[in-house]
Amino acid sequence: QRPQTSVTRVLSIPAEQETAVRAAFDRIDHKVIADADFSTSKVNGANDETNQLSPGSVFLCKTSEGRLCKFLVEEYGYNLVLSWTTYERNGDIHSKGSGLRVRGTWECDLDRGKESSDGADFWWEQVTESERFLVPENGAVFAKVPLTAAESK
Repeated sequence: QRPQTSVTRVLSIPAEQETAVRAAFDRIDHKVIADADFSTSKVNGANDETNQLSPGSVFLCKTSEGRLCKFLVEEYGYNLVLSWTTYERNGDIHSKGSGLRVRGTWECDLDRGKESSDGADFWWEQVTESERFLVPENGAVFAKVPLTAAESK
């Protein structure tokens, strides 16, 4: 856990889009994730129009333990709320869930689906109330999936 700032604005997936967004997320399997163009760069989560972590955003990941993972941003604000699925190398599901709350300034382990600094895959950095980043940690890498790409899989 790192020093905290606070903000009350919380955004969720619009109700009229939720079914389509979740269906697109569900269609992404470990083979799609394996072909992703991953990056070690931090992801802009600013509280403005440049935010890449808006509700409904889908990210692919190679975790710090080398597993393939996908996550869907359910809610965005000082805290992030995610749905995730992490796969074993053979495609079997290692962990899966929804409602994973990652508090601002905390770290998250997507292999276990919990806030944790032990084996963390990212840090939800809060620089100021409006400047935020998802920062890869411990060798984890990420790739954003445009919704249209997720829908076409």
